[in-house]
Amino acid sequence: MSDFQIKYYRIHLGHGTHTARDGGEVIFRAYIEVGGFQQNGAQKAVKIFFLGEESRIPPKAGYRAGDDDWLYAPMEEMPVYIDLLRNEKPTWIRVDINDAANTRLMTVWEEAGEGE
Repeated sequence: MSDFQIKYYRIHLGHGTHTARDGGEVIFRAYIEVGGFQQNGAQKAVKIFFLGEESRIPPKAGYRAGDDDWLYAPMEEMPVYIDLLRNEKPTWIRVDINDAANTRLMTVWEEAGEGE
């Protein structure tokens, strides 16, 4: 499991396929690449693939492709990810390729009622 602060992102729209870690085919409708730096200064990149109803989220919910991690989420969650990336700062991502419940996008603590 690793955490890193997101410094940049890029949105890709369009269908595609690839083979998941468990060998099953994944059909995605779009993905977001995020990149930044871990606490030790190492550069890190993650691709978050958004899947339509025709595809299932793989059981491990993640895959390590070289130094990059691939994560999966339902397509209907994509607007929430984009909103966080565009409007919150700083934004962090926690990656656990073995446990989807430990993988998340997150912000730092904010004061309640700050008026955003």
